[in-house]
Amino acid sequence: MRDNLIFRFAAAADFAAVLHLACQLAKQIEAVAPPLTIAQFEKYYLGLHAPMRLLLAVYYNRIVGTISWTLMHERYSADTNATSGLSQSKRYWHD
Repeated sequence: MRDNLIFRFAAAADFAAVLHLACQLAKQIEAVAPPLTIAQFEKYYLGLHAPMRLLLAVYYNRIVGTISWTLMHERYSADTNATSGLSQSKRYWHD
């Protein structure tokens, strides 16, 4: 599988596929489908200044998973042990 698996940042054209994966996960965990709109997707996940970047796992031109992360600068944090943080959330969905 890994020979044809690539990773790339999400683009606006990926909205429907990403929402479909999120809805599949919601169904599996018996949760409400996410109320994500294309405007929210573009604002919060796309672009250099988005608070969260979305990396997609693509297998034979089909989005099969997402990896999202938030980069935070902790300069003013009460946690003196952390100078920077990386919070990752990995999710993989299957049909």
